[in-house]
Amino acid sequence: MRKIRRIASIFAFTAAIAAVVSFLIIFFRLSGKQIDYGTAKDIIKAPMIVFSTITVVEGLIILAGMFILQKRIKEKYITPIEAVCVDSKKIAAGNQRYRYYCMAPVYQFTLNGTEYTVEKEIYDNYDLDGPQTGDVKTIYIDENAPDYYWNPTGGKMEIVFMYVRGAIFCAIGASILFFMLSGLFDTIFKIG
Repeated sequence: MRKIRRIASIFAFTAAIAAVVSFLIIFFRLSGKQIDYGTAKDIIKAPMIVFSTITVVEGLIILAGMFILQKRIKEKYITPIEAVCVDSKKIAAGNQRYRYYCMAPVYQFTLNGTEYTVEKEIYDNYDLDGPQTGDVKTIYIDENAPDYYWNPTGGKMEIVFMYVRGAIFCAIGASILFFMLSGLFDTIFKIG
């Protein structure tokens, strides 16, 4: 999930840089020349097309990344096991302006005679009503590496957020591309 967020941030930064660079290249090529209406229109269109294309690609990467991540998790963590919540840590997240608290449950279970204690860095219970100490819950593990688990009921808020984020990026980028390439831009910004 963090890798997908990091990739999305890199693409957003790249899109902004590409738009600025393409604008500067066109501007410096034309500096000192008299600019007609068609050239001025192209100066505006080129960076917007680059920016919107990168935005659509970024949205598709987020959507594909989330889909692949979810599929791999479901394929890897297939062994259901009853685990006891032995601790529930309260973790502060966010920044100084907006801070929220999440619960990170610590589970304990026995597999093939060996007792394991597993925990995640964060749980998505923003209202702090996650599993309490002593609660028994079905979690899914990978028998080959039981030091991590998957909880199908946890993390849904973050997953939905990432899917919505990817869809919004695709929609914004596609609508700008449509506006620039369909002739609407030319019609709206016609002189005279």
